[in-house]
Amino acid sequence: MPQIGLGRQFARRVPRAEMNSQLAIWRLMACGICLVALTARGEEPGGESRRGDSFPENLKVAEKLKEAFDGGYVVGPRSAKDAEARMEKLRRLVADDPRIDYSHGLVLAKHSQMKAANGQFEAAVKNGGSRYWPAWKASIWTNLAEKQYEPALNRLVEFAILVRGANSVETPPDATAGDNSPELTDEQREAARWIGQVLEALSILPEAKKAKPLIDERETRVLDALEEELGFSVEEGRELLRARAAELELLADVARDTAGQVAKRRKLDKELDAIDKNNPPQTSEEWKKWIDELLSKYDKQLGQLDRQYQTLSKRAEALKQSHAQAFEMVVAARANRIMNRGGQLGPVGFAYWTEQMVLYTEQMVAYETEYNVVLDQLTQVAQSASAVADRRAAAIARYEEETGDKIPKNPELDKWATRLAEKRTKMTAKAATPKNAKKDPAAKKRIPTLRALLPFDFERERNEVLSSYGLRPAVPAEILPPPDAAAGADSPSVKTSAKGDRKSASPAE
Repeated sequence: MPQIGLGRQFARRVPRAEMNSQLAIWRLMACGICLVALTARGEEPGGESRRGDSFPENLKVAEKLKEAFDGGYVVGPRSAKDAEARMEKLRRLVADDPRIDYSHGLVLAKHSQMKAANGQFEAAVKNGGSRYWPAWKASIWTNLAEKQYEPALNRLVEFAILVRGANSVETPPDATAGDNSPELTDEQREAARWIGQVLEALSILPEAKKAKPLIDERETRVLDALEEELGFSVEEGRELLRARAAELELLADVARDTAGQVAKRRKLDKELDAIDKNNPPQTSEEWKKWIDELLSKYDKQLGQLDRQYQTLSKRAEALKQSHAQAFEMVVAARANRIMNRGGQLGPVGFAYWTEQMVLYTEQMVAYETEYNVVLDQLTQVAQSASAVADRRAAAIARYEEETGDKIPKNPELDKWATRLAEKRTKMTAKAATPKNAKKDPAAKKRIPTLRALLPFDFERERNEVLSSYGLRPAVPAEILPPPDAAAGADSPSVKTSAKGDRKSASPAE
């Protein structure tokens, strides 16, 4: 598949003047939607958490909502109806709370009732306005699952405008830096990465090719709305999606060094080269001004790289926890599947738990793939920071040689050498294939689907909603079955590397 870089946004057939005019209209529409929703709730747009932490906690509601989830997430024709009745009672307790609409949508989507689920997610968007990003993403995802590309892409453009316009972190004033523009938040970057995954999935899905002109035009608006810096996060998301597709054998090859990464490194090198090529100073005052400007710019670059490294580290830890939770679900699904062989729930129950086992195993593979990509990105950030630190040291050495003055060493820079030397073991796992299953030649090349490329993590979303009400589920440690169970026929197989720190699990049957 040809690589798609950031330059793609400049190679459209839509005239620039027309595109800017259209984008302005889209911005006004998106802002209007958010402001109307917020005004209706008597609130001001602000920098609250986009996952729901800004909403009030209520353990009483949390307990009742957990009961609705527990009943609605299980197989059976009545479970969705029962959950709907519970949700209606909850709405009477907490009117206009987008989390209830969102939770109802999760239950419906869990039962593959995507159209009804989308209605609930749209209600959550209306009630939550700009504050509740999960509802925006879920609305986009369910529309895509239903192949409703125009409403999905319209929401995607509005979401991109919303993400770019969200409150950023103000950088501390620096008289020498000359650039105190707000720093992007982790939430903004994470949302942009998700948008990148959506765009890349649309470029892979066979059924989306019919809507290619519409997709291309909306993609241009999305990229223009996010602007260049968030565009790099979009490319990171696209890389992750390509890696996931390759892991699931939906694509033959994946170029890990994407156009976005190349563009990012070239941009950094160009900025640093421009710094180094300044006219050499002559007087001691000029040398002092020269080194102050250089150190300010180098330290700003290192600060940005440090924030990026910390964000990636947090993501890696979160993925390990999600992987452990998915592993728990694989074990539970397989245990229920074995129990239902006797016919307690009949063929429907057995088929359901078989499907759940495969779905959660694919979810594990998705987490493993993203974790491995994040590890590669951590290494790349550490390498870039080490290069900046080397240039900084060379500038200081030149200044000291020319002036005889000494500049104290910054011990903070030693952490980059430690980070660069840090070794993290990647995850590996087998697919959820039944034991002794014969390979089907026709199944060697699987048809890409949205659920496989961009899975919706129902358990994680459920836990996030409950956490926002104050009911925080216990985070499982990374799970390993007992040694005797690992070899048994009824337990997931576990592979351990020679060093003993690489673990992977997949159903043995």
